[in-house]
Amino acid sequence: IAAGGEAAIKVGGDLVIWTKHFTLFASYTPVAPAQNSGGGSGAPVNSGSISAASGGTITLNGVKIDLPAGAGEGIIQVTVSKLSDASLLPADRARQLAGDIYEITKSKEGDFNKPAVITLPFDKAKVNFEKSTISLYWLDGSKKQWVQLSNVKVDAEKGNVSGAWTHFGKFAVLASDKVKSEQPVAADLTDLQGHWAEASVRELVKRGAINGYPDNTFKPESPITRAEFVSVIVKAFHFQAKAGTSFADTKDHWAKEAIATAAALGVVTGYDDNTFGPDAQITREQMAVIVVRAASLQAASGSVSFSDSGAISDWARAAMATAVATGLIGGYEDGTVKPQADTTRAEAATIILRALQS
Repeated sequence: IAAGGEAAIKVGGDLVIWTKHFTLFASYTPVAPAQNSGGGSGAPVNSGSISAASGGTITLNGVKIDLPAGAGEGIIQVTVSKLSDASLLPADRARQLAGDIYEITKSKEGDFNKPAVITLPFDKAKVNFEKSTISLYWLDGSKKQWVQLSNVKVDAEKGNVSGAWTHFGKFAVLASDKVKSEQPVAADLTDLQGHWAEASVRELVKRGAINGYPDNTFKPESPITRAEFVSVIVKAFHFQAKAGTSFADTKDHWAKEAIATAAALGVVTGYDDNTFGPDAQITREQMAVIVVRAASLQAASGSVSFSDSGAISDWARAAMATAVATGLIGGYEDGTVKPQADTTRAEAATIILRALQS
C-alpha cells in the first residue's frame, strides 16, 4: 500500500479498510412504522391515518370509522381512546351505558363535509332486547347531553351499533326502555299554550292522527321516533292496512302494522332488508323523504341552498329539495336546514299537516 494511501481487503466475512480519515459507521436494521389494518392480533391500535379526501375505513381500539369520499381534505390522523370518567355517564336514569365511552379525535379541526359512519361495540350481556332498545350517542359537552346519531343501525348478533355524524368527540352505546304506544287523552293538552306549533298539533289531534300522553301533555319539543312518525303518517293519510315488508326488529313492535302498511305502499324503507330501527329518532331528512312519498308530491327542480346543504345524504337530496320548494320544510335563522338533526314532535305535526293541506 502506498504511503498515505488507502486500501481495502476482505478477511473472511469482514471488510477491512485503511484510510487517512476516520468515520464512524453503524449497522442497523430498518423497521417500518406500524400500520393500522383494522384486523390482526395483539394490542389494539388507537391511532392511525386516513384520507379525508378519498375516504376509506379505519378501525382503532375496536371502533370502526367509515369516511366517504369528499368528507374533507388531505390526510388526517385519527385517535380513539376509551374513557372511564364517571362524570360522562348519562344524567337521566332512563339511559344506561351498554359498553365503553370512546373519545375520537382528529388532527384537523372542523366538521366533515359529509357524515362519517361510526361503529361502536357494545356488551351484549348488558342488554335485554325484550325490554330495552339501544342506540349510538354523541356527548354534547356544552349542554352535557347525549345526542342520538343519525341513521343508527343495530347489529345485535355481532354486538355493534353504527350511526352517521359530521364530527368527532365522545361516543357511547346507551340502552333505554322500549317506547310504548301513545295513549289517547281526552283532556286538553296542557303544554301547548302559546307554542308555535299549537294550531297544527291541535288540528292533527282533532283528526285522530296523533295523541298526547296520559299526563295530558304533548311534549312538543321531544324527539319523535321512526315508528311514531310512521304511525302518524298512516293515520293522517288514511292509508288502508296492507301486508308489507316484515323487518326483523318490528315483528313484535307495537307499530308493526303501520310500518308494514307504509312499507307496502313504498312510503318507507328500512336501513336494510331486515332492519327498520323503529325506536330510533327520525331525522329531518328521513322525515322529508317519507312525507314527500306519502303526499305523492311532484319532484321539484333545483337543489337546496343552505349553509349545511352538503350534510344532506345523497338519497335524501331530491326529497329535501321538494320539501323545501313546496314549503313543507324551512331553514333556521342561522341559515342551516339541519338534515341530520332529530325531528321534534312539534315539527312532525306541522310538516304532516302542511303536506295534507298542500
